[in-house]
Amino acid sequence: MSQKTQLHFVWGSGGVGKSHCAIREAYRKLDKPLLITLDPSYRLYDLLGLERLHGLCSTSLEGKDIDLKACDARELFEALEARHPSNEVVRWYYQELVKGLQKFRDYLSLLQLADDMNTHRNRSIIVDTPPFAEAVGLHSSITNLSQFFDKSLVKLTTRNKLLNFGMRKIFEALQLFVGKSGLKDLMEFLDWLSLHIDRFQNAAKNLEKKIFDEETLHHIILTPETHESFLIEMKAFLKKTSNVRISINRSVTDFHIPENAHPFFEEFRRLKQKEIVLNQILTKLFPSITVDKIPLQLMGEDTRQELMDFILSPIAFSKKSALQTDLPRTNS
Repeated sequence: MSQKTQLHFVWGSGGVGKSHCAIREAYRKLDKPLLITLDPSYRLYDLLGLERLHGLCSTSLEGKDIDLKACDARELFEALEARHPSNEVVRWYYQELVKGLQKFRDYLSLLQLADDMNTHRNRSIIVDTPPFAEAVGLHSSITNLSQFFDKSLVKLTTRNKLLNFGMRKIFEALQLFVGKSGLKDLMEFLDWLSLHIDRFQNAAKNLEKKIFDEETLHHIILTPETHESFLIEMKAFLKKTSNVRISINRSVTDFHIPENAHPFFEEFRRLKQKEIVLNQILTKLFPSITVDKIPLQLMGEDTRQELMDFILSPIAFSKKSALQTDLPRTNS
């Protein structure tokens, strides 16, 4: 396809600046991009000063038009119900699952993401992922989604008691909501869910194909304090693709810290040492990737002006930190 959609996923732990970076990437696209958030905190909406609306909305950022959408379990339910109407029992179970089970929410958000990538015609789609605590589950959900809907729901349609481990856990969790006396209603919900197996299977296969397409960009945002375990997780998850970009936010590599300086500078020394270790880990795990640096003072907080300062900064994401910074001097 000559008009193939460009996909750009932004990964990282909570609070590392993923949403800032996702907005910056959207702003720099020549076309009108679509920003999708899988983050339950709706951080993108807060930064852009928007209400958390249901469905697609559009905004303008200093003259740049951007579409914005959150993956919403309610919207997915409405789409499923349009094909096979439900009842009060099914609606109640669905809401309880969404509220109570992270794994189920992961699957729902991924199914909706697959739909959004198919139905929206934006040339560029940037996906802001959840913080790392949720993203760990999301990684495994992406790689297991196809198998989950191929096997688990097929077994449910025959009410086979020998459910696989993943579905058995969900089955057991459902009993926490209803108790053993509610199993009849539970099976009614599962029967309704199994009616959508074709939809789930197609979405799962299509999503995995697109995520690991050679042209899909995976952008990992780190800070000097990022743990090695996160990088190992990301390396394992992205082993099927080579299109990876890494940025260290709040970088202090090029900060000049005077000798025998005031104790005020100890925190910067600590961060600088951590960043040295982080770079050593990156060299070991991702030897072919050049790491960008976003200087410590660049991103700012949550004001509109600080967001635009970051977006428009010529030194954000520099291959070499373009900043030679003398930290403010204090009297000893």
